[in-house]
Amino acid sequence: MNLWFLAGSILSYVLGIGHTVLAEWAGDRVLVKRIQGIALFEEAEKDILAKRIIRLAWHATSILWCGVGTLLLYAAFIELSPQIIWIMRIVSATFLLTFFLSLATVPRKAGLFLAISVTAWMGTC
Repeated sequence: MNLWFLAGSILSYVLGIGHTVLAEWAGDRVLVKRIQGIALFEEAEKDILAKRIIRLAWHATSILWCGVGTLLLYAAFIELSPQIIWIMRIVSATFLLTFFLSLATVPRKAGLFLAISVTAWMGTC
């Protein structure tokens, strides 16, 4: 069993589930109000469309992170092959790029992206 991939999987699930919980807890109060200020829609549609767009984008991201967590979990229990190494390094690079983007925009949330990137990379060594 590859403990690096297992740790990365757990972190990715924590990220995805935490992201969803945060959306339902704080989303209506913070995110939707900010999006509603953007003049993208007719005034009558603004509230409904803004909430739907935010909810879709937010939860789709959470689902993707849980999907990556599932890939890491699967990789934790199989023998490493060159293909798995490449896939996990792509996962690592993706989370590293997300870390840098998060560092530039919301620095206090960046650490989890870096931790997943490191665990995915270390699992391939």
